Amino acid sequence: MLRRGVPPPGTMSKTRRISFLVVIVLFNLVVLFFALEIAARLRNRFVMWRPFTDPTLGWSTKEYRRFNPAARPKRPGERRILVIGDSNLAGAGVRYLEHRFPVFLDEKTGPDTDVQIIASAGWGTDQELLAYMQKGKAWDPDIVVLTFASFNDLSNNVSHGNRPWTSKPYFTIDPSTDALRRHAADGTPVPFEIGLPVPYQRLEIFLLDLMRHGRTVREREENPYRFAIEDRSRVDERYQMFGLSTIPKKQFMANVGELRRVEPELSWSPQKGINVVSAFIHDDFDLNTYQWRLLEHILAEFRRRVEANGSRFIVMLLPVPFDPANPQTITGGSFEFEFKTPDGPFTFRAAEPRERLGAICARLDIEWFDPTPQFIDIVVSKDMTDACWPFPDDTHFSKVAHEMLADQLKAYLDEE
Repeated sequence: MLRRGVPPPGTMSKTRRISFLVVIVLFNLVVLFFALEIAARLRNRFVMWRPFTDPTLGWSTKEYRRFNPAARPKRPGERRILVIGDSNLAGAGVRYLEHRFPVFLDEKTGPDTDVQIIASAGWGTDQELLAYMQKGKAWDPDIVVLTFASFNDLSNNVSHGNRPWTSKPYFTIDPSTDALRRHAADGTPVPFEIGLPVPYQRLEIFLLDLMRHGRTVREREENPYRFAIEDRSRVDERYQMFGLSTIPKKQFMANVGELRRVEPELSWSPQKGINVVSAFIHDDFDLNTYQWRLLEHILAEFRRRVEANGSRFIVMLLPVPFDPANPQTITGGSFEFEFKTPDGPFTFRAAEPRERLGAICARLDIEWFDPTPQFIDIVVSKDMTDACWPFPDDTHFSKVAHEMLADQLKAYLDEE
């Protein structure tokens, strides 16, 4: 006979059943979390190259934050090559981060050479200079290769890089001394030197990073013109003119489409703003001239700091196309056209950035590596346009193009 309150043999009390169910639920949640985390890590490329807010540089990638220049002492006889760039180096356009040309270069140069990358989507030469000052110099490279992408590097030096929701530091030229001045994102003048980076937190939860990124994307879609800096009264007006800060994204892409279709009469005036056309404008408009002057000042400072560290400084022009479907719009190509606009005509020349940047390097006595003629010749003669840029509106290099660039850079370094 069972006593009152005692469950039958083989049965479980209500309290124990609830506890058991709670344990099962918690166990399943833990398993689900780890499964989702594994899936997020399989998307490692996405998390590693997407830019996140950076207190000093405006934004940077997880790969940059992970980079510890003091992680390993330099071996006797070791040659270190540091390649600096924007989204073309950060991972845009390729499926795996191992498909970038500095990684291919590292594989081709042998065990006595170490190649590292410092890059982020949307960086201009100004942020690349700050990144070198912050981490690149401390790595003690023998060679510093600074890449230049004509599609947006010039305009990114005078803008927030199409990111009104993200603040960034910037440089101006002092009109009285002709010296380079550094400003915080809110326009406040700040000392040229920068502090050490915020220590990288080793505990990584990629799932949370993806969730944060998704939330940020949704917020930007809901309010694309929310500026990170509310009070922009002290910010140089030239740094508030780029693309999405003034026109909707669809209109911005439609404007670029007019140029790619070679519409004789444009609905907008690229020469009156700061945009992806800036580097290709042949005429000497005041705003465009200022962008090239600022770049020259930044490059002069870059060279001074790299050479003061005992390193060899090379500026490498990337063969980025303005229109991925037309190889003659690759930087250095033969495409040239005079467009009519509401504010008058201007001349678009694919060779313009090559000639201007080459002239700057000559004036500053900077070593200049220009792979564009040979690259264009290979693309045209072997009909490799689709292989190098498989997506119609994406100017970033594919794995095939990265392999070509690695071969060209290795050949150049071997010759020298």
